Amino acid sequence: AMAGSSVKGHAGHDDMLLYGVTKAALNRMTHFFSEELKEYGIAVNALSPGAVDTETWNSHDAPAVADFKSKGLVRPCTPEALGGPVISLAQQTAGTMTGQTLHTGEWGKSWN
Repeated sequence: AMAGSSVKGHAGHDDMLLYGVTKAALNRMTHFFSEELKEYGIAVNALSPGAVDTETWNSHDAPAVADFKSKGLVRPCTPEALGGPVISLAQQTAGTMTGQTLHTGEWGKSWN
C-alpha cells in the first residue's frame, strides 16, 4: 500500500496548517499500518514528492508558496519524474521496506 504525503507533514507553514497536520497524521498512519500489516507481508509506505509542476501548484497563491517561487527556492518536479519512486515503493514488501516516507529529494541518494 502507498500513501501520498507531503513535505508539509514534516515542515509546515502557518498558512497551510490544516494541510500540514493532515499530512503529518498520514505519515504516522503509514507507520502504524505497516506494523499492523507486516505479519501479512504487506508493505505500507508513503511518497512525499515535494512541489510537483501541476495546475494546482502553478495556481497556488499561499504566501509561503509565493515566497518560495519568488526566490527560486523550489523547483517543482514533473509528474512523470515521480514514476521511478512510485514503482520502487510499489515493489516493496514487508521484508524489504515498510513504514517509511520516501522524500523524492532523497531519490537517487540511497535507492540506486
